[in-house]
Amino acid sequence: MKRIGILTAAAAFALPTIAQAQVAEGVYIGGGAGVNFHQEADIDGNQLNGDAEFDLGFALMGVVGYSFGGPRIEGELSFRQNGTDKANVVNTGVGAINTTPNGDFSTIVGMLNVYYDIDTGTVVTPYVGAGIGGGYAVYDDTGDDPVFAYQGIVGASFYLAENIDAFIDYRYFGTTDVAGKRLGRNADVENINHTVMAGFRYSFGDVFGGAEPVAYNPPPAAPPPPPVARPAPLVAAAPAVRAPAESRFLVFFDFDSAQVAGGGQQVIRDAANASRIVAVTRIDVTGHADRAGGKAYNQRLSQRRAQAVQRQLVANGVPEKDIVIYARGEEDNLVPTRDGVREPQNRRVEIVLN
Repeated sequence: MKRIGILTAAAAFALPTIAQAQVAEGVYIGGGAGVNFHQEADIDGNQLNGDAEFDLGFALMGVVGYSFGGPRIEGELSFRQNGTDKANVVNTGVGAINTTPNGDFSTIVGMLNVYYDIDTGTVVTPYVGAGIGGGYAVYDDTGDDPVFAYQGIVGASFYLAENIDAFIDYRYFGTTDVAGKRLGRNADVENINHTVMAGFRYSFGDVFGGAEPVAYNPPPAAPPPPPVARPAPLVAAAPAVRAPAESRFLVFFDFDSAQVAGGGQQVIRDAANASRIVAVTRIDVTGHADRAGGKAYNQRLSQRRAQAVQRQLVANGVPEKDIVIYARGEEDNLVPTRDGVREPQNRRVEIVLN
């Protein structure tokens, strides 16, 4: 119970301070497999004591969860098994028979987990979590018992494609002691595990989000106004330099990213070159995000995207004093969507020459 208190206190202190991550809101499923190290276990009972060491084992897991755009809550069903490496038990009771435990130690549990994902602005999203649950544990030569289970989790997920993430994490997993009578007397065996789990998650956010992505084609530039006849000036004026027909440029971004890709760099170079044709008085750089994720996170993400474009403009010779930064978050979408939908056309920065 002391371990449970430490885990609970640590999670309660750490989780509220962690930023929300850019993850699709809605239902997801996942599965994983990994290696399981069963910690050396004490075996205690009435006039009976000993310990057991275990071979490296395996773990399997399936999950179904719901993401709120940062926090996640999920149900987990997992199975762990380790064989006995060596064990020693001394039974000091009158007429008792010493029995050396052998066989497999297996645990199957259902858990309720909560997570917080940590924003890094890249395809890698670290996370921490904690869970509680219950299930059944069996040590072949000792006994079997219903158990209360708890775990602490730290890991990272990796964006692979729309709706698909890979993950790898470490889990400190424990249960209440497993009680049994197969050693001739009542005995309690510790069940503490260290698990490294890897797998995949699939999000249904886009499926439940509604509208399919709609291709966006910018409207053609408005034609210049017709010339107005004026009296010839007394002194010939220098020919006016006209602004380029294109004064609005769009730079698109990958999901959960504020890095300018190769195509976006060319758009920024075009905007910088256009700004030098005439002496612009101001360049507006406005960042946007889609609606996958929390509003607060998307606001910060749109700000980072605008700042990334600003840096590229300055690198291409645009004076920083001429650039004004705006961040619109998930407002002003090009493609209207429901909350939680990943939409490539909405992950953009608009450059407007004034």
